[in-house]
Amino acid sequence: MRKKRGIIKAQPYKYELQVGNMRAKLPQFTAKKTPEGYDFIGVLNPRGTEYKVQIKYRKNNHPVVFVLNPVITTNKHRYTDGSLCIYKQPEFRWREDLLVCNYIVPLTCMWLHFYELYLEHGRWFGPEAEHDSGSDIRKKRIEMPEE
Repeated sequence: MRKKRGIIKAQPYKYELQVGNMRAKLPQFTAKKTPEGYDFIGVLNPRGTEYKVQIKYRKNNHPVVFVLNPVITTNKHRYTDGSLCIYKQPEFRWREDLLVCNYIVPLTCMWLHFYELYLEHGRWFGPEAEHDSGSDIRKKRIEMPEE
């Protein structure tokens, strides 16, 4: 951490540190370098169903999560580009000094868990938030996932 005018500022993680932590903690994920950053692709199994997910990690942007398969059958808690709404941005702000493996992957597992309950019961049991049009703006800049 560096100190500036009495304030301690956290250092952003470099891509290599994000990739290394993903490989060490979640070996089922692969890291694919892109011109904009990294895509982490791997399988999560929160309640018995395997989901192949893609996490798009770009500097100065919130990580964006897509389910590649199976097909998600609802638009509930998803953005217009199909990515998952795994947290309410005003309540949790992504910072460059956080690790994808410690925050984004567990939140994605939680979303998938609540999605499976939704399929079984027709009701979303997880946390909910209104989705304003402003929250979709950042999503429109990101390309669709590749399989």
